Amino acid sequence: MLKKTITVLLLWLFLFLNITGHAATSVTTLLPINGATGTGLGLTTCLDGDYILCGAQYDNDNGENAGAAYIFKNINNTWTQTAKLKPSDGAAGKLFGHAVSLDGDYAVVSSLEPLPNTSHAGAVYIFHRVGETWTQTAKITPQTGTPQAFGSAISLHGDRLLIGEYEDRDISGMLAGAAYIYQRTGSNWIETAQLLPADLALWDYFGLTVALYNDYAFIGSLYKDEHLPNTGAVYVFKENSGNWTQVAKLTDSTGTDGSLFGSSLDLYEYYAIIGSGSAANDNGVAYIYEESGGSWIKTKKLTPSNAVTSQRFGHSASLTDQYAIV
Repeated sequence: MLKKTITVLLLWLFLFLNITGHAATSVTTLLPINGATGTGLGLTTCLDGDYILCGAQYDNDNGENAGAAYIFKNINNTWTQTAKLKPSDGAAGKLFGHAVSLDGDYAVVSSLEPLPNTSHAGAVYIFHRVGETWTQTAKITPQTGTPQAFGSAISLHGDRLLIGEYEDRDISGMLAGAAYIYQRTGSNWIETAQLLPADLALWDYFGLTVALYNDYAFIGSLYKDEHLPNTGAVYVFKENSGNWTQVAKLTDSTGTDGSLFGSSLDLYEYYAIIGSGSAANDNGVAYIYEESGGSWIKTKKLTPSNAVTSQRFGHSASLTDQYAIV
């Protein structure tokens, strides 16, 4: 998943660092057909094959800040807008497009509209592609309780969907957080697990970042107090015969106060990338982890060759079969 660029344009200017250390750069600019500005296009993005899904949570088609999401397709090496997604219940202030995820023929987009009991309620919408037509097939909200930033982070892989809810306070207090696994059966998405760490506490922001691949779920808890306040942690859950169990807690022993380890997450096969965007006085770092014998081992620390002060390297990161994109 590729997330987080800049408003108005989707500007792709990434540093590519593969695991062996080679580097290259690539630049492409994507613009909506209607030329709209101020929509937040590109604040959230996801790449899968020949498709890119971009959130535009400040789009005004359905009212001020109702939000939308754009689909771009690579056609003969040219990225072309082929769809604009809007929810069936679009309305002002919905912020549809806050988080996005894309895998195969399914696109997932979240919203964070306010409700009377919470400033960021949240919902998750599922779209299915047939040909080049994308149709909303489901809307997901929590099975119990009031949603509290439900969909703050989402990750789709195959028929499974991981949803973060970092403002959840029902289990362990204010802003402790929670995460959920949903399984697709036909056109239905069924909650099959609620994921909670063993040491969940208030103000942990558990679920602010998430990543899902096969039977592993990584969930960031950016404000977890480890050896210093807000150093952050990433919890690893594994599925076995339908049961999800916490198998690891990853931290950065060198992290400073407020380094926010877990600022970004992604998984690919036996590798994970974890960003710490506020580490080293906001300069930021990213780490590569490799799974070996059921354990996740830190194997590489990534920093840019052209580092500048307070650039927050690692605030967003993605992983493919050969490249880490930070």
